Amino acid sequence: MAAAETELGDLNQRVVDLTSNLNNILGSLTKLETWISTVDAGIQGLNKVVEEILARVTKLESSPATATFVAT
Repeated sequence: MAAAETELGDLNQRVVDLTSNLNNILGSLTKLETWISTVDAGIQGLNKVVEEILARVTKLESSPATATFVAT
């Protein structure tokens, strides 16, 4: 009988540990959900800047070359 009570106590502790771990995972997922929107906004901003740079580079590449020479 004592062995069964010990096993029951061990099982109870494992359930408590599992519940705690699941709550920790849930908390992490909740934090991740709020973080995702911030990352998405940052990536969209970065993408816009890259597109602007690409447009400027394309414009520079298509314009006639103007070279300035320094006479020595």
